[in-house]
Amino acid sequence: MLAEVERFNRRHAAVFTRLRAEIGAGVRNYVKTCQRRLGVPVFGDLEPDSEGRYPTEALARRVEELRRQGDGADPEALITTEMSMVRELLSPARLKDIENALATLDD
Repeated sequence: MLAEVERFNRRHAAVFTRLRAEIGAGVRNYVKTCQRRLGVPVFGDLEPDSEGRYPTEALARRVEELRRQGDGADPEALITTEMSMVRELLSPARLKDIENALATLDD
């Protein structure tokens, strides 16, 4: 589980950094809005740090607990939600930059 959350944190930091460049200080509110849209309270009261990373061990415990309860918690759903909501706000070139950053991290 820790490896899964660490991977998520690397990917989310890449998205967060690029969104912060576009949205500015409002990026934290944007992330909170996206968290609420997930339905399953994957992150609870956890918040990202200034780089967009969540506390690894705390998030891993939370995800494990939610999965034991059958809630199918997936932190990656936050990135999917962030990307789908931001499509209307960013230029195609900026979107491609974020997608390329994510693809590079997956290699």
